[in-house]
Amino acid sequence: MFAAGPLYARGSQVPEAGMFVLRANSFEEAEAIAKTDPLHAAGLRTYTIQKWRVNEGCITLKVNYSDQTVQIT
Repeated sequence: MFAAGPLYARGSQVPEAGMFVLRANSFEEAEAIAKTDPLHAAGLRTYTIQKWRVNEGCITLKVNYSDQTVQIT
């Protein structure tokens, strides 16, 4: 899993949906991962699988070995 979290409508404090970003080689692999989620397996929530291509952005990761800290910017 790359990232996950709730989605909110503007001005709302109550989530109306959620999104998981998975790294998978195919729709079939993504579906196999999604099916292992306990809430999906129990039928308590549903999912839709869509392909997403990252076109822009960056991430910087700094690992300090001496004090074992990690900084993501």
